[in-house]
Amino acid sequence: MQPRIRHLTTACLVLLATATATGSAMASSHREAPFITTSPKVDGTDFYMFRSYEGIAANGSGGRSDYVTLLANYQPLQGPYGGPNYFSMDPNALYEIHIDNNGDAREDLTFQFRFQNTLKSIPLTIGGVSVPIPLIQAGAVSAPNAAAGNEPVIGGWTTASLRQARLLNGKPGAGNNQAKKAGGAWTQVSRLGNPLVNEVVIGLPDKDKFNASSPKDDTQFLTYVTNPTLPALLGVVLGANIAPINFPRTDLATTFLTGITGINKPATNPTPSEMLRLNTAIAPVPFASQNRLGVAGNALAGGTDNAGFPNGRRPKDDVVDIALVAMLGGLCVINGDTDALKLNSVPGVPSLTSACKGSSVPLGATSANIHDAVDQATVPFLPVFPYLNTPNPGSM
Repeated sequence: MQPRIRHLTTACLVLLATATATGSAMASSHREAPFITTSPKVDGTDFYMFRSYEGIAANGSGGRSDYVTLLANYQPLQGPYGGPNYFSMDPNALYEIHIDNNGDAREDLTFQFRFQNTLKSIPLTIGGVSVPIPLIQAGAVSAPNAAAGNEPVIGGWTTASLRQARLLNGKPGAGNNQAKKAGGAWTQVSRLGNPLVNEVVIGLPDKDKFNASSPKDDTQFLTYVTNPTLPALLGVVLGANIAPINFPRTDLATTFLTGITGINKPATNPTPSEMLRLNTAIAPVPFASQNRLGVAGNALAGGTDNAGFPNGRRPKDDVVDIALVAMLGGLCVINGDTDALKLNSVPGVPSLTSACKGSSVPLGATSANIHDAVDQATVPFLPVFPYLNTPNPGSM
C-alpha cells in the first residue's frame, strides 16, 4: 500500500501554443462550444493530473512520487501560422483549478490565477528615430504546495471566468489593454475535466451550458453519456454497425462520472459528476514504462500500470485512442460476463443498469484496436517537471 499523497504540486503552465496541425496527437478540447470560439484566451484546452514520476524508481517510489502534479493549458491551436503576436493570457479573466477531495462534486481546494500583461515595448532605431517593434513576449507561473484531503481519490477540473460586462473604448490611448474596460460579477465561460467531453459527448444545444456549469449539477447532462451519439456517428463515417447496444451506457457513466471500482472510485458513493479523478494511492510508473492506453491498455497487456487515464491523466496518455476504445465498447469487452470492472451499474444512480459485456459490442475484441494513427506528439514530452515541452513558437 502506497502512502497517501499529502501535498499537491500545482503548476499552471500557460502554454500559449498547445498544439499545431502536425503536433496535436495528445491534445484535446479545442474550440468545443459556440461561445468559447469568440474568447480563445479563456478556452481550457487540456488538463493533466497525475502522481509525479520525476526521478522515481522502477517500483514507483522515491523522487517526487509523494506529489500530485496539475497542469492546466489554455488557448487552442495557436500555431506559427497564426502569427507571432498576442498569445498572452487575458488580464480580465480568472483562471482556476478546482479539487474535490471527498467525492461530493464540490470543490474543496481552488487555485486561482490572474495575469498582468506588462507592456515591454522594445524599440529599434529606424532612420534616427526610436520606434517600438510590433511584437510581445510571454511566460509561465507556478503555485506553491497545499494540503490534500484524507480521501485517496481526488477529482479535478479547470475553469475560466470573465467579467459580465465589457465597455469598448472608441479612442484607446497608447499602452497595453486600453481598448476595453471590464466590470461586473465573474461569469464562468470555460470548463474542462476529462478530455473531449464537450467536443464529442455534449450535444450542440448544451455546449455553452456545460461550459458554464458545475460538476455537482451534471445529472442534467446524463443522457449524453448514457446514450452517446458518437458511436453512431463513427458508424456512419466508417459505413459499419459498430455502436455497442448496452443501453444505457453504464460503462461510460461509471468510467467518467463516478470512477471505476478498485481504480479511481472514491471510497464513499461519489456524486455522479464529470471530472478527472485520480487515485493517489496508486503508485506512479516511470515515463519509459507508461502504457499509452492507460488503464485499458494495462488491462489488455496484463501489466501493472494503473496510473494512467482515466485514473488521472498523464501527458503521455493517448486520450484520443483511449476515448475511442471506451466509446466503441472496449471496456465492456474487458469487463466480460462476470462484470470484472463493475461497469453494469452506476454508483449513486441505482436505476441505471445495463449489460456491459463482450456480446454487446459489435467490434468485439477488435474494439481495443481503434487507433487514430498518431502515437506521439511532434514535440516529445519531458520525463521531469514541467513535463510538457516548450510550446511551438509564435513565429515561422
